[in-house]
Amino acid sequence: MTAKVHLYHDASMDEGVIVPLREGAVVVFSRPNPDRPERNEASALVVELPSGAVVVAVADGVGGSRAGADASRIALECLASALGDAGAETRDPSGVILGAFDDANRAILDLGIGAGTTLVVTAIADRRARGYHAGDSQMLHVGQRGRVKQLTLSHSPTGYAVESGLLDEAEAIVHEDRHIISNLVGSSEMKIEIGTEVPVAARDSVLLASDGLYDNVEVDELIEIVRRGPLEKALARAIALATERMHSGDVASGDGPSASAETPSKKDDLTAILYRPRPTSRRT
Repeated sequence: MTAKVHLYHDASMDEGVIVPLREGAVVVFSRPNPDRPERNEASALVVELPSGAVVVAVADGVGGSRAGADASRIALECLASALGDAGAETRDPSGVILGAFDDANRAILDLGIGAGTTLVVTAIADRRARGYHAGDSQMLHVGQRGRVKQLTLSHSPTGYAVESGLLDEAEAIVHEDRHIISNLVGSSEMKIEIGTEVPVAARDSVLLASDGLYDNVEVDELIEIVRRGPLEKALARAIALATERMHSGDVASGDGPSASAETPSKKDDLTAILYRPRPTSRRT
């Protein structure tokens, strides 16, 4: 048996794509910045290993050019290749994932064109999840009742300010420096942040997304959205709200909408993956 690999690069989707898994399902969505529809710098990856372990990842290239798109593709291709080469019985892909981060970092640096990308990865095996990331693409793991089990820290000045209590999320999401990133794949100083391993309950939701989602929808809003309803509809609601917010900053002639200082509005590539495990059967 071989790994099942689903790679989405430079995609422009009107709706999410469902990927059924042995122990659950994911829905993937990816769309370019509405102001730059010719290229999507954010990419998504879903890999199901023969053991049943699942790895999902989002990479978001930086630079507003072909370099960013190439960097996100390279990062996910390195991860997909490493996972594909893993042994059929691999249930804990931690070492493989860390090695793929390093491989991607070297490959992007070797381009010599200043390319870089964020990368957030979640591995789910034996009903336990662990996150790995560099940059400001984030992972949110939430229980059915809305309890946050994991939320990765955005590697950015505003992310660190929120973590230290200097800013609250509502201030950070509209801050003028929210586009600045402190850590990237494609940097000689790249650092990989490794999360703790957390149990995945039957009705948990795990969301990975680029800052095109997290810079337009607050975490508290996402918690309420992604934990309710069918998988594809939950992600569609989050995407619809982010899209509405992106366009709320447009100043049109006549009665067009405009953003207030308190309303997040940042046009960007938007790529997201929402995972849920298969519900456990109830005994009768």
